[in-house]
Amino acid sequence: AIVLGIMYCLPMVFLHLWDYISILVDLQGTIRNYLRASLFRKYLNYDERSRSIVRASTMQSAIMVDVQEASESYIFAVKLCRIVGRLFIVMAFTYHKNPGALNILILMPSLMMIWVLLRGASFRRACEQESDMQLSVVNFVQGVCENYLMIAEYMQRAQVNDAFWQKIDQLTNIGRIPRELIETNNKYFPKWLGPVFIGVYIATTARKVLHHDISLGTFIATIQVLNNISEIFGELYEVLMSMNVIFRSLSKLTYLLNLPTEVRAHKAINRARRKMSKEARGLVQATGFADDCMPLQLVSMGYTYQAGRQCFKDVSLKVHQGSVLAIMSSTE
Repeated sequence: AIVLGIMYCLPMVFLHLWDYISILVDLQGTIRNYLRASLFRKYLNYDERSRSIVRASTMQSAIMVDVQEASESYIFAVKLCRIVGRLFIVMAFTYHKNPGALNILILMPSLMMIWVLLRGASFRRACEQESDMQLSVVNFVQGVCENYLMIAEYMQRAQVNDAFWQKIDQLTNIGRIPRELIETNNKYFPKWLGPVFIGVYIATTARKVLHHDISLGTFIATIQVLNNISEIFGELYEVLMSMNVIFRSLSKLTYLLNLPTEVRAHKAINRARRKMSKEARGLVQATGFADDCMPLQLVSMGYTYQAGRQCFKDVSLKVHQGSVLAIMSSTE
């Protein structure tokens, strides 16, 4: 009896220690900080085309929201393992005590997985639509803030306010409400699953209890276990739907982290600079002068400003230290 009592408490001890160690290790925080730093560093190295594609609000949303959701993926994976483990133990115990309930034990998880596969895609699309509309509202507000002086100068406050109201109305009616309706209907499926299967079990097994083929205790215990399985399915569904939504954040982060950057071009330029410096240093040292007598060199330099106005193109020159050079041109 003492051993059984200790074994009964061991799972709770294990779960407590797991949560405590998880907080100390802070794996989620480490993953979140690493993803944010990597994404920000990637953005700093974007080339002009990549920077023109990614708006500031998109990068802000990715760093603060999508990274947060992506960093929670491992937590949902741990929860999923816990729930599946509990479900396996309960179903194994039920089958051991009542082999006649095998059909229900197989049919319930099968229907649950089919429902998740069928409804998961629609729920993900609804979440994506709502997220896109939220980003549209953020972009609109950011644009208004950047151009407020022009809006005020042309007395467009009323028109801008009407446009904003239209956007948040669309966010509510086309984004949030459809997503909540799908989420509510999906949540009730596992809640309905338990009562339906319990009713079927009672209808098909009550006669066996009357004929003493199954004991009353086993019959009542099986009903309670089926009810527990229904509750576990509810938890399992919430975790699966959360993981389903995370895929959007993961795909968005993958896209942003794989946009072209200027790193290779900068590396090539730095290699060329080091090569030129090495050659110039060798020439200076061969004459017996110090390294600080090396000339300053420009090779194939170009400069453009104000949306394509070119000031220099393919300019190469060498300026010896101690000399003065002036470049003059018109300011048109």
